[in-house]
Amino acid sequence: MTKKLYYEDAYMKEFDAKVLKVNGNKVILDQTCFYPWGGGQIGDTGEINGIKVVDTQKTTKGEIEMNDGFEAKPISDEVIHILEREPGFKVGDKIHGKIDWERRHRIMRLHSAAHITYYVAVDVFGLKEIKGSYVDDKKDRLDFVHAGRLDPEKLAETESKVNEVISKGLEIKRFENPNHKGIWVWKVEGLPEMHCGGTHPKSTGEIGKVRLKRQNPGAGLERIETYLAG
Repeated sequence: MTKKLYYEDAYMKEFDAKVLKVNGNKVILDQTCFYPWGGGQIGDTGEINGIKVVDTQKTTKGEIEMNDGFEAKPISDEVIHILEREPGFKVGDKIHGKIDWERRHRIMRLHSAAHITYYVAVDVFGLKEIKGSYVDDKKDRLDFVHAGRLDPEKLAETESKVNEVISKGLEIKRFENPNHKGIWVWKVEGLPEMHCGGTHPKSTGEIGKVRLKRQNPGAGLERIETYLAG
């Protein structure tokens, strides 16, 4: 199993580790601060011993069945670092890893902004069902089941309320669910808790101002995209 350093410190940029497995250009380490693709958040990039890491994925060891109304959650086991080429190091060697911090920090800010957008949009539009979400370093998207086009005035109201929450500089709390080891919780004052294993900033003020955009991804669906305004 890979120790997930990003849960201990989402701001960790570099680390040392031991190589556990090498399969072509895929590498598994005993610990890492590279976040693997999951929970709608894109995997980190960066470098290991000077070789570019082009993606980070994970294996899973099953799911935890939640008893609080949420769907089952996959539990990450090993983190797979995908390099741009086969490395020269081997199992047992020590390596030094470094994430693309500027990219990761944008993802962190957008991910927390997306959770705030979700709760505000549900309240303003009366939305009942979400079909999917995805966040990278450019934007977040939330797909809702909704008949008809989202009202532009209500979208503007949603954006204003999201930025109001962000501007308060509220603490963003991250903690492991006491009843379900391996399941992480995101919490901001005034909003419900959300199960989320992604990476997040420490405060809403760190997010900065955002702007929202409406898209139509398909029949019966409406998409709200969140962008960093600065």
